[in-house]
Amino acid sequence: MEIAIVKQDLETLEGVIKKNLAAFYEVGRALMEIRDRRLYKEVKGYKTFEEYCRVEWDFSRSYVHRLIDSSKIIQVLPIGNKLPTTESQTRPLTKLEPEQQQEAWEEAVETAPNGKVTAAHVARVVEKVVTEPNQPDAWITSPVSDVKDYIKFAISQLERISDNDPEAWTELGKLILWIEKRRRELCLRQN
Repeated sequence: MEIAIVKQDLETLEGVIKKNLAAFYEVGRALMEIRDRRLYKEVKGYKTFEEYCRVEWDFSRSYVHRLIDSSKIIQVLPIGNKLPTTESQTRPLTKLEPEQQQEAWEEAVETAPNGKVTAAHVARVVEKVVTEPNQPDAWITSPVSDVKDYIKFAISQLERISDNDPEAWTELGKLILWIEKRRRELCLRQN
């Protein structure tokens, strides 16, 4: 076989790989636009976006939200840097604000073992960001309106957890325990 033909075949095949690695991002953006513009209702006649995704694409609600969240995250990451190649690499970043997402992704890329960024490595970097307090007990001095916003955000995130997600019950259990502990502490202070 001629080396030029083999090289051309390799380049073509690598182009296919590169194009399809970005597919999750493109699918997420398309779903977001369909949802935001309510095209599922106007054009296809579905009552809900969830119904549209389930019937047309056999996508679960949680999977659709993960794709949309991934596309949002990729939009805030700096152009020119190595971008996530899978939805699972972006999933841990959803716990962070956009500025933190950029910083965590850059750190994940810089510290990736053998230069290979995995979802597990990104999760470790994000966990470090989440557990290292920027300002100790800053939430205690936050205005009540900020705390209310945090609570609304937390509830919205909890509502997105799929009922069949095995981690859902674990995380909800942790939240319930924390609430009960906090309630007891407040009661003791008041007495």
